[in-house]
Amino acid sequence: MTVRSDNANKLIFGSGTSLTVQPNITDPQPALYQLTSPKSSDTSVCLLTDFDSSNKYANSNDSTVLEMMTMESKSYGAVIWGSKSSFNCTNAFQQNIVNLTQPSGSTCKVKDVKQSFETDKDLNLMNMFLIFLRVIFLKTAGFNLLMTLRLWSN
Repeated sequence: MTVRSDNANKLIFGSGTSLTVQPNITDPQPALYQLTSPKSSDTSVCLLTDFDSSNKYANSNDSTVLEMMTMESKSYGAVIWGSKSSFNCTNAFQQNIVNLTQPSGSTCKVKDVKQSFETDKDLNLMNMFLIFLRVIFLKTAGFNLLMTLRLWSN
């Protein structure tokens, strides 16, 4: 018996027996974000998160789409971008948002598009402080190792 994998979620055993693994997302709550740059740019970027893999989204011909799956949260995310003049988030995902139904029967509303996505300044400061502490630790460990080797060589 041979086992062969055609793609990430489908296995075929021998000649005909196949196993398809479908994720079981119990409570998807899709969200749509429009990412903007503080500098003026001609590119508009949209992020659709936490949707079920069985729902396919529509995209325009002049835009680029990247789809990914996050194993930790067991949900999908999609990034789509294109020129600001020819595309916006609500049009890019409009068909999909209407079809994205939650188990309760409610649908994700196009009007819930968030117009900005900002990082937390405190989080950035904490990350920089952590990097600083790691550099100090590595310098200390390297200096101690160098001095120990120097003492052993004498």
